[in-house]
Amino acid sequence: MKSKIVVIDDEESIRYSFETFLVNDGYEVYCAPDLETGLELITSQFPDIIFSDIILGDQNGLKVLEKVNELALFSPVIMITGQPSIDTAAEAVRKGAYDYMVKPIVKDSLLRVARNALKNKQLMDEKERIRAEKDHFRNHLEAVFTSVDDAIITIDNSRRIISCNDAAFRIYRSNNFDHDLPGKGMDSLVLPGDSLKGTLIREDKNPFLCACLSTIERVLNYQESVKNKKKTFVDSLGNQSVISISCSPLLSKHKKSLGAALVAKDLTRIHFLENRLKETSEFKRIIGNSYRMDKVFELIRALAATDATVLITGESGTGKSLVAREIHDLSDRSAHNLVTVRCSALAEQLLESELFGHIKGAFTGAIHNKVGRFEMCDKGSIFLDEIGEITAVLQLKLLGVIQDREFERVGESRPVKVDTRIIAATNRQLKEEVKEGRFREDLYYRLNVVEIKMPPLRERYGDIPLLVDHFLNHFKKKYKKPIHSLAPEVIQVFSTYPWPGNVRELEHAMEHGFVLCTGEVIEAEHMPSEIKRFNFQSNSDSAFNAKTESEEKQELISILEKTDWNKAKAARLMGVSRPTLYRKLEHYQLEKC
Repeated sequence: MKSKIVVIDDEESIRYSFETFLVNDGYEVYCAPDLETGLELITSQFPDIIFSDIILGDQNGLKVLEKVNELALFSPVIMITGQPSIDTAAEAVRKGAYDYMVKPIVKDSLLRVARNALKNKQLMDEKERIRAEKDHFRNHLEAVFTSVDDAIITIDNSRRIISCNDAAFRIYRSNNFDHDLPGKGMDSLVLPGDSLKGTLIREDKNPFLCACLSTIERVLNYQESVKNKKKTFVDSLGNQSVISISCSPLLSKHKKSLGAALVAKDLTRIHFLENRLKETSEFKRIIGNSYRMDKVFELIRALAATDATVLITGESGTGKSLVAREIHDLSDRSAHNLVTVRCSALAEQLLESELFGHIKGAFTGAIHNKVGRFEMCDKGSIFLDEIGEITAVLQLKLLGVIQDREFERVGESRPVKVDTRIIAATNRQLKEEVKEGRFREDLYYRLNVVEIKMPPLRERYGDIPLLVDHFLNHFKKKYKKPIHSLAPEVIQVFSTYPWPGNVRELEHAMEHGFVLCTGEVIEAEHMPSEIKRFNFQSNSDSAFNAKTESEEKQELISILEKTDWNKAKAARLMGVSRPTLYRKLEHYQLEKC
């Protein structure tokens, strides 16, 4: 591409000569007879070089320099004049002229000045390109620096903070005992992290910085990197915080120490979940760390040490049968059988035979004696699933077994003694069934010595990540696929979808995704149709919103009392953010007495 030159002179002969010489030397030339036209050419063409007479009629050609500065061009301006003077030349140079030429101008001088000016322009353009690239890189780096979730701090050799991102400032601020913190009330244009610049780490009492100090000292003293060093400290609220620190020396190109760069990852929640999982590790089948599941675990532990009859209630798919197995496995009866009977699967006569057995000839088709389920689990446990489905006749017979610990086989009058623990489950509202006369009241109270209410999945959204991880590992082995995670949009749907089928539906959705997914990440397109159609406009607090205000307030009080009104721990137990908890406390006007 030819370099552009604008020539501004009110003498036609000068314009003609300049144009002829420059065009023949390979330039693209635009000429203007007056200042106004010349300024319009500069604005429209953005020339590489400008030649302008100083005196243009009754106007001053030095205004060209003002226009070039206004447009921020790097175009060299060569002023030409037929009336040279030291003052004029000095003013031209002061305003930014590249050169100053006196008429008459010979061809060789003109071309030499044009070539030198063009080289200067090319150097200026290259410097500007490099500067723009550096600015772009710096802006990109700053964007990454400020947006990353992990805390990043750079320190010089005197242990003073050079810079830190917002994540680091948030940790610092939340762990400062002094309420008059840096950055409070600062102008919004100032990054919060900037307020920590110059902080001497060795003299600062902030628990977060104190936890990092020994690692920083090691890196600066021995010029070696430290990777994933776990540190524990007590924060300003008295809670234990856990961070993972990686720190590396900052070196110049000559290997001279400039300081260190530290990255800290907040592992407090992960540490909390690990401890919660350790607490529930005795349970082999049930997964959860929510407050509702914590109540279930407490009841299981308490019931395992007794022989009390248990009634497990809850919607289909919530894991009632798993609870029954856990109670049996943790009890003294674990060395004996746990027998499951699905009461809705058989007709009355067949169910009676299954439960109590029969003798040969007791009814058509009874060609030999049969041992019933109660006998099979003598000294063990029997799990009567869907107990609300049995008929009135069987309800009466079951009541007799619970009261007398004996029964009669079908077709036989001799009683059989058994030592069997009864665990029952139902997805029906048995109290309503009693009111409607469909279920015996005396049997209900015999079964419901202790009730375990299994929460639906929509009331324990905080357990979904653990369940997802469990099913990922399970189906990865089953289908032998390298799937390692779910796409963010799938997690978002999972955390708002109402899960009418509960954990069983979640398991089905995960298996559906494993079957259809051919990559390493399960996407939304791999989900069942009912989940893909779901319009998830609810928020992460939908589990809370599902309760009545009275229930929610009572649960809040219970959790706060359990945590001694430690709001951070209470929020973690509920699986909600602190702002959400604070809104709830304000709404219910709850304050520690």
